Amino acid sequence: MNVTICFRHTCTILISIFFIVCCGCNKLMEQRKEHYYNLGKQLYENAEYRAAVKQLKNSLAFNDRFFEALYLLGLCYRELGQKENAMIAFKNASNQQPDNLEVRFELAKIIFMRKGYLAARFQANAILTLDRHYKKAKLIVLDADIKSRQNPLVESASSDIDVLFNKGWQDPQLYRFAAEIKILRGKLPEAEQLLDQCSKEDPGLIAAWEFLAESYKGEFQYNRVMGIYKKIIEQAEQKQPYQQAFVGFLHEIGEVEKEEALLKEMVKSYPDNLTLKLQLVNFFIDNGKFDEASAALIAEIDKKQDDLMLQKMLISLYEKQGNLDKAIEVAQKVYASIEAGSYKRVEMQNIIALLYYKRGNYSFSRTLVDSVLKQNPRDVEAHFTLCKLQMKEGNYVDAISRLRDLSVNNPDESATYYYYLGLAHELNGEHIMAEKALANALDKSPGHKEALLKLIGILEEKGFASAVEHRLQEYLRVKPKDEDIQALLKSIQ
Repeated sequence: MNVTICFRHTCTILISIFFIVCCGCNKLMEQRKEHYYNLGKQLYENAEYRAAVKQLKNSLAFNDRFFEALYLLGLCYRELGQKENAMIAFKNASNQQPDNLEVRFELAKIIFMRKGYLAARFQANAILTLDRHYKKAKLIVLDADIKSRQNPLVESASSDIDVLFNKGWQDPQLYRFAAEIKILRGKLPEAEQLLDQCSKEDPGLIAAWEFLAESYKGEFQYNRVMGIYKKIIEQAEQKQPYQQAFVGFLHEIGEVEKEEALLKEMVKSYPDNLTLKLQLVNFFIDNGKFDEASAALIAEIDKKQDDLMLQKMLISLYEKQGNLDKAIEVAQKVYASIEAGSYKRVEMQNIIALLYYKRGNYSFSRTLVDSVLKQNPRDVEAHFTLCKLQMKEGNYVDAISRLRDLSVNNPDESATYYYYLGLAHELNGEHIMAEKALANALDKSPGHKEALLKLIGILEEKGFASAVEHRLQEYLRVKPKDEDIQALLKSIQ
């Protein structure tokens, strides 16, 4: 009897201790969870988002359903631009509090930012079923309807916007929505007037301006496009990406003077940006302004004597000037300065081999190419130079085989390889295959002028006037300012 009573007392004591320990553990876990959350919150408020993410994950390790930590984690990921992770965090937070409209709104917004317009619309409409006066959700629905580009949804948005204007809504985003609808309907000047009325604080405004610019571009109203780019650059906080887009557009339409002026302005605004300086150097080279290119390039080389990229650009500059002796001199000097066994040494061998090929010293060029291929049998540049040498030697069959392999295995440069493949087929008397290869080159790169002129020669001999006209028009879509091709097109029309 005494043994039984003692056993029961012992069990009672052990169970009590167990519950005390468990309660203590739970309390400790709760404290740790809150501790890490508070650290994360403080880091978030200090805009230290990556550090905040780490602490919030620590907090969620103690309770993966901790709503406040999930929500704040989503905000951190959003600030870091990690939209997928932000969406997952907001979804998990929303699962914990389905009626929390602010969380559902953040979820709808991040889905919209990921261009899931219909899914964002669904989430925003779900908010409006709970609170039909939730203005921010209504704006997402309207924006998503327009961005969907589905006519019924766009028309629905248009009707809703008219109703909201009539009710006295003054949200500046409504003007942007109305402008985008005007763009979709082809009423571009009216859209531009509306965008001018929009708030510069609207995060979607610049995207709307870009949409309008693309629409004007499609109508070949290039002066309008240039005006819009200037507005975008003026309004954008981060100007450089839009300046680069503007440079690309000016280059595309052949506005050389404007392109040069903008590049110089960018270099002046960002004096320590080497990429921009080299972009300007390349512009000078492409437009035959070799003295300006040389001055700018040598100024940078004086600062960075060991920069191989700068030295290669200088070699290329001398090559384009036709000063092959000087190009070879610089290349050999750079080659001698590179440590034996370095891949850079092989790279310079390829450059020197190509320079000797262009100089007409084919035997020495072949010696260098063979040396490179002995070190790396798959070296693409060496194989390409070898193709050119084989064509000079009259070994067209091997050149054709090698060029086919290069065009298939190197899609980024395939237009160049197809062009040379066309030349090799023509030299080998295979005119149909030459025509096909040159057409492939233009399909890959419609602005490849050498391939165009060569193909046109073949088509003209066959009497295919309509095919010639089509190829010329396709080229001018890419390079509308090419006066030589414009004149050629006029001569056959």
